[in-house]
Amino acid sequence: MALGLQAAAVNAGLVAVLCGMIAGAAWRAMLRTGNKSIGYVIAAFVLLSLKNLVKALTLTAVGDESATQEFAFSLMDLIAVGLIAWPLLRIRGS
Repeated sequence: MALGLQAAAVNAGLVAVLCGMIAGAAWRAMLRTGNKSIGYVIAAFVLLSLKNLVKALTLTAVGDESATQEFAFSLMDLIAVGLIAWPLLRIRGS
């Protein structure tokens, strides 16, 4: 595997760990505050963590990504951003 792909795999692995840590911190915040909307943030960071774990393993095992894999990873990013934005953008009744 080329050095650039190794660096990308390590980077994706680090992002997976950091996203997992943020999901854990958000979980604790949700338990402390009782704010159920934080669940969307937790789901987003769990999704990002899993996506980056799969990406790191794919880069390590295969050595490259196909166009289909890249599309799937980008779609997961879009879903994660939507999960984070949903509690902020939804209309709340009074």
